[in-house]
Amino acid sequence: MEKMFYSISQVSEFSLLPQSVLRYWETVFEELSPRKSPGGTRQYSDEDVTLILKIKNLLYEKGMTIKGVQKVLKNNRSTVDESGQTTPTAPVDKKDWIIDYLKSLLSEIRSAD
Repeated sequence: MEKMFYSISQVSEFSLLPQSVLRYWETVFEELSPRKSPGGTRQYSDEDVTLILKIKNLLYEKGMTIKGVQKVLKNNRSTVDESGQTTPTAPVDKKDWIIDYLKSLLSEIRSAD
């Protein structure tokens, strides 16, 4: 079975992030490295999209800095609490994480009305 890949415009639309932000994040988060087609087009995997949503959540929802997110990603199985302490966590199931993230977005939309 062939693996599904997404273009930068699809990921931008889904994540509600400008393409320029996605390209910038590739330069500051070494874990984010979408493959390139022979023509040089970025091809994002499901894992890349999950990582983008995680980074977005940590930066925009949790208020972390880029350096803080880099530490979390390097530790991969840990998270930073409100006091800045690193605590171990279980690996995140990407489907559950995406569902939770989308539910939080829906909640924000409803509360904005």
